Amino acid sequence: MADASTSPRRRESLLTAALRNSPATAVLPSAISDWMASNALAKVKICALNTARLTALLIKPRDRNSILDPEIAWTCSNKFPTRFNANMITLGGPEPDKASAQTKLVNQLIDRGLIDNWEVLDSWATLKLELWGLTKKFEGEWLWLDVREGSTAGGVHYTGEDVRKVVDMEELAEFEEAWWKSKAGIANTETWYQVRDVVANAKRFRDFLLDDQHIQVWTIRDEEAVIAGCVTYISDGVVSISDVSLPPRAHRADRLRLRKQFVTMAARGGLPVVGWSDGQGLADMKELGFQSVGKMQVWERKAA
Repeated sequence: MADASTSPRRRESLLTAALRNSPATAVLPSAISDWMASNALAKVKICALNTARLTALLIKPRDRNSILDPEIAWTCSNKFPTRFNANMITLGGPEPDKASAQTKLVNQLIDRGLIDNWEVLDSWATLKLELWGLTKKFEGEWLWLDVREGSTAGGVHYTGEDVRKVVDMEELAEFEEAWWKSKAGIANTETWYQVRDVVANAKRFRDFLLDDQHIQVWTIRDEEAVIAGCVTYISDGVVSISDVSLPPRAHRADRLRLRKQFVTMAARGGLPVVGWSDGQGLADMKELGFQSVGKMQVWERKAA
C-alpha cells in the first residue's frame, strides 16, 4: 500500500502492477488514486490505457491480432482497415527503453503490410517516426477533470434538451449517422444521401456495444433527429468521454452547451472524466474545466 513515505519509483511500480493485474473496470486502490491525483505522468498512463481498451473494444469484430501490454503499447496487426482507429497506442511511459520497444513494434506493423492507412497514437509525443515512413497527422493533449461537488461540470441546467442513452440498434444507427455527418462536415440531407451507402460499409459502432455495461452511447436530439452524441467508457478508475459529434458549423455557445451536458452526464458517477482532443475541441473542453495533463500526437503511414 502506498503512503506518504513511499518513493516515486515504488508508487510507479504499484501503479503498473495495478494496471496489469486488475480487470479493465477495476477501481484503483485509494492510495494509488490519491497519488495519481497530483502526478501528470500517472494520469497520462491512465488516459492512454483507457483509450487503448476502448479502441480494442470498438474493433472487436475485426480484431485478429490484438495485444495489450500496459508497460509498452497496445497493437493490432489486423490487415483489415480499422477506420479512424489507431493500430498502435503507446503505453507505459516516455522512457528511452520503452520508446525503443515501441519503435520495434512500429517496424513489425510495417512488415505486416497493412492494406489501408494506419496510425500510431504516441501518448507522450516523444517518438520520431519520420524515418519509418510515417508523417505526423496532428498533435493534441490529454485532458483530465476531477469531479467534485460544485465543480464546473456538475452545474449544468438543462434547457429543453436531454441526454439520452442509446438502447437499441435503431438509435445506434441514428447516432452513427450524426457522428459521420459531424466528422465529414455534412450539413444537408442531399449530400448525406450521396455518401451514406459508403458509410454503411464502414460501420464503426456495432450492436455488441449495447450489451457492454462499461461503454455507454449518448445522444441529444431535437424534434427530428440526433444533433449531438458521444461515447463514455469506464476503466481503470476513470470514465473517458469521446470527442463529441456536433452539428456542422455549430456556434461557440451551442458547442459549449452540448459538450457540457455530455460532460455532466459522464461526471455523475463521481469518477474523474478524461479524454483527449485537439483544435477547437481542446479549447472548448478547457473552458469547461478540463486540465491538460500531457501532450500526445498521432502518426500516419499510408497504405503499402
